[in-house]
Amino acid sequence: MLLRVVHITESITASAGGTSTAFVELIEALRTQSASGLELRAISQTLPPDDAARKWIAGHEPNLWHFTGPRGRHLAGTLASDARRLIDEFKPHILHLHGLWCQDLVSVARHALGRGIATCYHPHGMLVHAALRRSVLKKAIFRRMGLAGVLAKADAVVFATDGERVTSDLSMFSHDVQTSVIPLAVNVEIPENARPALAEAGRARLGLAADEPALVFMGRLHPVKRVELTIDAFAKARQSVPGLKLILVGDGDASYVESLRVRAAALGVGLLDAITFAGWLSGDAKWQALAAADALIINSEFENFCYALVEALIVQTPVIMTDNLAMAPAAQNAGAGFMATSDPDALAAAITRLLAISTDRASMGARGRAWVEASFSRPAVGAALVRLYQSISKEPVAP
Repeated sequence: MLLRVVHITESITASAGGTSTAFVELIEALRTQSASGLELRAISQTLPPDDAARKWIAGHEPNLWHFTGPRGRHLAGTLASDARRLIDEFKPHILHLHGLWCQDLVSVARHALGRGIATCYHPHGMLVHAALRRSVLKKAIFRRMGLAGVLAKADAVVFATDGERVTSDLSMFSHDVQTSVIPLAVNVEIPENARPALAEAGRARLGLAADEPALVFMGRLHPVKRVELTIDAFAKARQSVPGLKLILVGDGDASYVESLRVRAAALGVGLLDAITFAGWLSGDAKWQALAAADALIINSEFENFCYALVEALIVQTPVIMTDNLAMAPAAQNAGAGFMATSDPDALAAAITRLLAISTDRASMGARGRAWVEASFSRPAVGAALVRLYQSISKEPVAP
């Protein structure tokens, strides 16, 4: 049967990663399902004028993407009015919303519900209890301004991992809302044999000698990523692994970044010199940095899905993860890395243990890449989403 779906998110920003990347990759996953009678539209705030973001939509059919003016701050803005117009013209069976805390999304959901259109939510980690504890007042206001009402009438909510599902607050949804665990899609664009060349180029770019042990962190430099914990564990690991280097790939508020430098300097003589603040990297530079490291370290306060983890495994770099992360148990079970508790000593022990098994690190990386290819391919994710849409679609709308 014909199935028309509209996807909406606040905005697409290549440098933001996270929800923007997930949104685009899910659209790409659904584009593999055209044979199933699926028709798609996607709308967001105006695309920023950067090459990485524009590359995302290059070559797509002209009617797929719709970009509009800014979303509103406290009330719905241009994004909502243009999305309502798109819904009335396209007459979708499903409205798939990405994110929660945005009055434009509330307005569009209310509009769709009034027309008998099924609504599906991708919270992207925003309902995880740890995330809800941040900006509590803002979120309480959103609930009162209509969010709770539209979520109570939602037909489905999609989580990227089972860990996200079990740690999320579903109290705003009705008791019979359909919940699904469907991984986010990834594009495994790097050839399997590319690691040696990428690693060599990355070490040259980052000033690492061929035999220097190195860790890489990739993500926003933000308190929620607990970069302080990364630095503390790194400082302890260096006591067992002389010459160990840490590459911080990402950017953040200048005052926070400076606080990280101060922390490192206070932890020991020469520690700050062993840390490279590489800034935000994309394209070849990102892949080279990931491949240049012996391991990726991820110890955020929460991650519903971690693209940095997946991308490290694509270039066969094993991972060290804190056990609070939704993907950590599955990654460890796949043989792709080690978990540890959120404690500097435990993390340092995991770092030391992984760096000591040089002959097996390549096998861990290979197992990790195989896990990614099997679990997160675009066709598999797209097919799962289509099955979900078919299960919640209301009476078919006439073409």
